[in-house]
Amino acid sequence: MPKFAFFYFFSYLCRLNVPNRETTVDDLTIYHNLTICLYGMKKILFAALTIVLCSAITMAQECPTPATATATVTFKRHSTAPALDGVFTIDAGGSTVKFSRGNLQYKASTDSWQFAVHQYDTIGAYNVNIASDYTGWIDLFGWATNGSSTNGTHYQPWDTSTDETYGNTAAPWGWDDLTGSEDWGANIGTGWRTLTSTEWGYLLDTRASGATVEGKSNARYTHIAITINANTIKGLLLFPDGYNQGTPDGVSWESEHINTHESSYAATCTTAGWEALEDAGCVFLPYAGERSGTTVSNVGSEGFYWSATSADANDARALHMPNTTPFINNGRHMGCSVRLVQNQ
Repeated sequence: MPKFAFFYFFSYLCRLNVPNRETTVDDLTIYHNLTICLYGMKKILFAALTIVLCSAITMAQECPTPATATATVTFKRHSTAPALDGVFTIDAGGSTVKFSRGNLQYKASTDSWQFAVHQYDTIGAYNVNIASDYTGWIDLFGWATNGSSTNGTHYQPWDTSTDETYGNTAAPWGWDDLTGSEDWGANIGTGWRTLTSTEWGYLLDTRASGATVEGKSNARYTHIAITINANTIKGLLLFPDGYNQGTPDGVSWESEHINTHESSYAATCTTAGWEALEDAGCVFLPYAGERSGTTVSNVGSEGFYWSATSADANDARALHMPNTTPFINNGRHMGCSVRLVQNQ
């Protein structure tokens, strides 16, 4: 088709170049044929372009999207989720777990669960917006509020009732710990769950971590103030089993403040120091405060983390930091942080 179009076009130009020449039937024939050829070429080019574009779209759909470190990954029920590298022993039998990369978060408008992108991320005062149709994220939950109707009268993550009928109070004396489908981990995937108060206690007070920090053997935790992009976030730092990075650049701490439940923040670290600690498997539990109804308090100064353990029909066991008595019986209606672990 292209060579015929060229022939007709050249012939037409030659005829037009003759001075004082009248248009003949042959001129019209050549012009007609040229028009048909050009029209045909246009259709061919259009078809070729369409094929190229379709192929490109198909390839884009088939190729996986490159992973990035900036996106917030949302996990629907029964999906998988990432765990941090650090391994922690939680009982005398040697059972181990890994922590989730951040505190648990929930969005009511889409019934979606996710882990915070960073270990130090918290929702803070915005938890006051908690509601069944709230389009933002929350991260302070009443006990046993994983959305399972087997968990008592108040089981929705967005529940703000201040009575204590959270969890299966039909069990004898309300002593029904969170297991299986009752646990928040059931919304994330196989192996994800909440630590019991006994496991929290072993991890913090008994575990032989094998780590030595500033001359302190079996270093397990310390209170610390982390500076991230000029913002200081207070919380509890957990040393993983076998931690061997000593004191990274940008980190400062003292041995007398390691493995103690006091409220001193003698330990501090810069952004670079925190990155080194996280790379070494350390876990950070930010002090995200607490919620009662729609009132949020103590953000940045205290942390309350639920365990899977019931205390009685009205209370459940929670990790309270900083506190010389770190484990308390907390009213089940109180909104506390949830940090899940994955069995190893």
